Amino acid sequence: MTQPTFLPAWRSPRAWALLLLAFAAALAIDLWTKDWAFRTVAGEPVELSYERIAGHPEYRLPWHAGVPAIPGDLLDFHLVLNHGAVFGIGQGRGAVFVVFTVVAVLTALVIFGRYTSARSWVSHLGIALVLAGGIGNMWDRLTVGAVRDFMHLFPQIGRAHV
Repeated sequence: MTQPTFLPAWRSPRAWALLLLAFAAALAIDLWTKDWAFRTVAGEPVELSYERIAGHPEYRLPWHAGVPAIPGDLLDFHLVLNHGAVFGIGQGRGAVFVVFTVVAVLTALVIFGRYTSARSWVSHLGIALVLAGGIGNMWDRLTVGAVRDFMHLFPQIGRAHV
C-alpha cells in the first residue's frame, strides 16, 4: 500500500504533538516573562490611552526608567498595560477581544488541520507561536484586565537616559 502524498496534519499524532508541545512551551515562556517583568522592571507600568495618543502626534508616552536588555538602545524593558488593541484602540471592549481571540484560535486550528501537511513542521511551529501569543494575551485580559507588554524594540534616538 502506498503512502498518500498529502497527509493532513490533523491525522498525524506527530504533528499534533509538535503543535501542542511548542504551544505549551511558548505560552509558559510568554506568561513567565510577563510575570517576571512586572515584578522586577519597575514599580508601575505605563497605561496606554487611545484618547491621549489619537490626534496628538506630539504626545510622548511617559516612560519610566526601563531596564536595558541589549546595550546600544536596541532593546529596553518598559512595562505597558494596554486595555485595548494596538496603541490602545478599542479600550473598554475586552469582551470583543476575547471573542476575536477565540475565533482566531479556531481559525488557526482549521488552518493547521486542513491546510498543512503532517510534514509541515515549520508551519506547525508558527501556528503554535501565534496560538500561544493569542492565548497569553487573552489570559492577561481575563486575569489582569489588560494585556501586559514589556519589550520596547526601537532605538531611543534623541532621548535622554534617566
